[in-house]
Amino acid sequence: MAGANLHLEHLEDLIINDGVEGAKNAFGFLDHLTKAFSSKGAKSFQITTKWDGAPAIFCGYLPGSKDWFVAKKGLFNVKPILYHNKAEIERDYPPGHDLHEAFILILKHIKPLHESGKIKGIVQGDFLFSKNSRTLKKIKGDDCVVFKPNVSGITYCIPKGDTLYDHAKDAELCVVFHTRYNTSNAKSLEDLGAEYAYNATHLSTKRCLILSSETSELGSNVMLTPPEVAKLKRYKSAGETLYKQCGPFLDVMSDSMKDAFGIGPLMKIYINTYVRAATRVTSATRFYQGYLKFVEEKYRKKIDGYTKDSTKSVWKKRMYESLDVAESNKEKLLKFIALYNTIQNAKAIFIPKLEKGERFKQYYEDGKGGYDIGAPEGYVAVREGTNAVKLIDRLVFSAKNFQR
Repeated sequence: MAGANLHLEHLEDLIINDGVEGAKNAFGFLDHLTKAFSSKGAKSFQITTKWDGAPAIFCGYLPGSKDWFVAKKGLFNVKPILYHNKAEIERDYPPGHDLHEAFILILKHIKPLHESGKIKGIVQGDFLFSKNSRTLKKIKGDDCVVFKPNVSGITYCIPKGDTLYDHAKDAELCVVFHTRYNTSNAKSLEDLGAEYAYNATHLSTKRCLILSSETSELGSNVMLTPPEVAKLKRYKSAGETLYKQCGPFLDVMSDSMKDAFGIGPLMKIYINTYVRAATRVTSATRFYQGYLKFVEEKYRKKIDGYTKDSTKSVWKKRMYESLDVAESNKEKLLKFIALYNTIQNAKAIFIPKLEKGERFKQYYEDGKGGYDIGAPEGYVAVREGTNAVKLIDRLVFSAKNFQR
């Protein structure tokens, strides 16, 4: 399903996925962010909060039919996994299963919104809590409605005094929808395209609380300062110079993305070793040397898994070719690393400002019965409704994800 919102990419990874065009797109997003934080934002540009919800929910009518369903990401398997009614849900998720309550409540409260025509198409979002999974608790001195959708994830707090506090106390379920798929001209799931930043908060009922994924209004206290604007201009100028210098190498990575052992996919895996260690790239030369070692180890492990000499020979040839691409493009690879860091540095200016605008508080359990102050999973920037990327502090949330 080409248009499914199953995996959004990090802003900086666009230069690996899409080469030179990805670099231009990345700086286009940064331009829009700069305007948004300078009170010059366009209506076609939106920023949404990524909720650490579970499970991911898809529901609506299948294209060309009146068959309503609820599903997880298995909806997009070769043989879709979806459920039309209570009997089908309980066949796979009997009472007591983690997913039973979530699917039954979606069936009870969201299906009627489709039947009445208030929700059109297929919507995607996250299940946040039920009346049985949320608790009332005092955290850091605040009386809160507390919920933790993922077992080892973020704990959310809707504090007393917020206009949604009483609603959250009374609701049977709470969901957040962020994406809609228009089914009017589609013949199958493969025909659908994602429309991001979908907002259905106006459809909340007393027993069904629907939250918005859109970030709060940007106040004057989070606008860009003149020094920050100047810094962003320097990043943009440097970035444009860098992607012109390393453009051919960017396109080589992009062209290899469908090959699991291509230089692009391997580069993304190697970068994630830094994320896992919550470490920034401070030396392009060390990164380059480490990448060569990583590639050779990855290939040799693959080679050692075969017994036939002929197969080993094929993979050895591929290993030497991959290493040769990196070594013959050393200077461009070093420029790529500098470009990657430049985009990350520019992105890092905006994330703290977005966090200041959050309506609800987030915490991580400290393992001692208390809580450490946390931050959202991250954000999604959306251009023209259909072009979206993740804005995440990967040394914080992504690192925690890898460590779970």
